[in-house]
Amino acid sequence: LYGTVLSGETLLQKFYGEKQRDKESCVAWSCRLEDYIYEAMEQGMVTPDAARKSLPSRFWSGLEWVAG
Repeated sequence: LYGTVLSGETLLQKFYGEKQRDKESCVAWSCRLEDYIYEAMEQGMVTPDAARKSLPSRFWSGLEWVAG
């Protein structure tokens, strides 16, 4: 309820700088990205259209390839 509130700039930095973590599922990774971009959208840092356009490319570029 009273978690840490990050600034819009910090949220965008996290959105563009983060990668999928070791042993993190694709679902968890996509939810984490959505949290960052939608929070930035709520703070007026990004438009809904820009959020919709940036999520897919950011998701695919941040996935980690795991062998076997």
